[in-house]
Amino acid sequence: MVSFDVERVLPWPAQALYELVADVDSYAQFMPGWSSARILRRDAGSAEVEQRVHLLGHDWHFRSRAEFDPPRRVAIRAGAPFRVFDLRWDFEPLSASVTRVRGALQAELGEPLLDELARHALPQLLQRTMLAFEQRAAQRIAPST
Repeated sequence: MVSFDVERVLPWPAQALYELVADVDSYAQFMPGWSSARILRRDAGSAEVEQRVHLLGHDWHFRSRAEFDPPRRVAIRAGAPFRVFDLRWDFEPLSASVTRVRGALQAELGEPLLDELARHALPQLLQRTMLAFEQRAAQRIAPST
């Protein structure tokens, strides 16, 4: 199993950063490896999501469940092809315009060769994902004055 987390202190409000991560339908526009992501069904506080991601030399198509706790957390859990997939984004306001963002990932594919590849690739993907969110924030969120 892969367990990895990444943390950044970013110069934007927690609510605005939360909204970027919660905007699942736009992932393919800026996230590394995502070819599509769309909400199939939304309930109070959660959504069923269909995603296509190019990772480890494969195109992965899977469904996940996203749970929303604005503006503090987005948690994403997926089934097949993963044995375990749990990605959690936490947003901790340090001031009105500064937020600590933490992404924590636990994943297991269930095949030894793919698990070994994932052990190396998924931490890099999480780092690139955090960078993509940071770049998206710089483009989309007005600077605080």
